[in-house]
Amino acid sequence: MRLLPGLICLIPLLSPLAHAELIDDVNDRGELRIALEANTPPFNFKEGDTLTGFEVELGQLLARELDVRADFIVTDAGDLLQGVESGKYDV
Repeated sequence: MRLLPGLICLIPLLSPLAHAELIDDVNDRGELRIALEANTPPFNFKEGDTLTGFEVELGQLLARELDVRADFIVTDAGDLLQGVESGKYDV
């Protein structure tokens, strides 16, 4: 069930027009802004000062595929969807 919010955040990537605009913005910045909570193992959590988990690995793979840097932004659950909708985060 915790996977659902992550999948919902990826919905903007499915629209062709939104996809093209978002990809252009990501390429211009050279980074993919990924918002997550750092307290939901095994999806994402901190080991010391390092973020790790499934969502972190997935984000790194996606950024590598796009040939950009992954920028992980730790935020509250309430800000995840609103931040993606407003453009504050890419996914």
